[in-house]
Amino acid sequence: MENYEKKLINKYIDNSFDNKEAINNMIDRDAKDENQKMIGKLALEDKKLTKDVANFALEESINPSDEKTKTNKLIDIAFDNKEAMNKIIDKDAKNENEKMLGKLALEDKKLTKDVANFALEENTNPSDDKTKIEKGIDIAFDNKEAMKKIIDRDVKDENQKMIGKLALEDKKLTKDVANFALEEGESISKKLDDFSEKKDLKESDYFKFASQNRKEIYKGLNVIFDNHETLNKMTSNLEPDSNARIFLKNEKFTREMTDLALNDGENLAENAQKLSESNENLVDYAKFITNSGKELDDIAKVIDNNKSAVNSLIDIAIEDTETREALKSINDNCNIEGLVTGVRICAGVVDFFNECSIF
Repeated sequence: MENYEKKLINKYIDNSFDNKEAINNMIDRDAKDENQKMIGKLALEDKKLTKDVANFALEESINPSDEKTKTNKLIDIAFDNKEAMNKIIDKDAKNENEKMLGKLALEDKKLTKDVANFALEENTNPSDDKTKIEKGIDIAFDNKEAMKKIIDRDVKDENQKMIGKLALEDKKLTKDVANFALEEGESISKKLDDFSEKKDLKESDYFKFASQNRKEIYKGLNVIFDNHETLNKMTSNLEPDSNARIFLKNEKFTREMTDLALNDGENLAENAQKLSESNENLVDYAKFITNSGKELDDIAKVIDNNKSAVNSLIDIAIEDTETREALKSINDNCNIEGLVTGVRICAGVVDFFNECSIF
C-alpha cells in the first residue's frame, strides 16, 4: 500500500512540474491567503525536494517517528537538497537576518542537528539558564571546526571575530565567563550605565564605585585565576613584560593590588586631589603624607611582599635607564615599609610645627 501511495504521489508531483506554469496561475488565482500561496509556490521550486518532503510526510503518516527522529530526517532532506534550499532562501527570505539564519542552518549537518535537538529538548523539558548556556557551549565545542568556518566567513567586524575565536579556545574558560556574565552581567551593566551618566566625576569617585562593587570584581578575578594557564597561553603573543602578562604571572601581587585599590584608593585619590589644589610646598606634602598614612603603609607592604613583580612594572613604566636601575636597587635592597615609616615621621614633625605656628 505504501509503495502504491508513494508512486501515486511521485506521479502527481511529476504532472505538477510538467504543468508548472498553469499550476502557478491557479495558485495565484485561488490561494486563500499569502501563507497558502507561499507554500504552493515553494512546492513548485524543485522536484526532488518536493518529492523528498512528500515521501517523508507519507512515511510519517503510516509509521510516525518520535520528534527527535522526525527533526533529524527533515534536516537530512534539507542537506540532500542543499542547493535547492539555498535558492529558495535567496528568493523567499523576508529579510537579511532570516536569510543569514537559513544559510547558517545549511552549513554543517551535525551542528544543525545538535542545535535543533537542543531546541527540541528545551521545548519539552526546559533547563535553568545556567544549564542552557552550558549545553549551548558544549554544542559549540563539539562542532568547533564548523563554528570557526562560520565565524571566518560571516563575522565582518574584526573585534567580534576575535572574541568568537577566543570563545572557542577553552571550554572551561568560556563556561566560567558565560556564567559570570549570566550572574553579574545585567547588574554590572546597569550600574556602569548609571555611573557613566554622573557629571563632574573625580578620580576618587571611580575608586568608590569599584569599592561598592567589590564582590563582582573579586568574582571576576576568580574566573581569571581559575583559568590561569589557559589565559597565559592566550596572551603568549604579548610581550613577556607587558602589564597583562605580569599580572597573570603574579596572582598574589594582583590580588593585593586589587585590595589596595578597593580599600585605600578612594581616600588616597581624595588626598591627592587636595594636594594638587594646594600650593604643593613642603607643608602641603607633609599634610598629604600624614593624612594618607594608612594607605602609604599598605602600599609599602605590597611592594615589600612582591619585589619581583614590582621590578617588572618598573621596567615597563620607567624609560630612563639610570632612574629605572636606581628604583630597582631601592626596591631590591631596602625595606620599603621602613622607609615609609621614616617619611611619615618626618612629615608628622613638619605638620606639627606648621600647626603650632598657626597659634
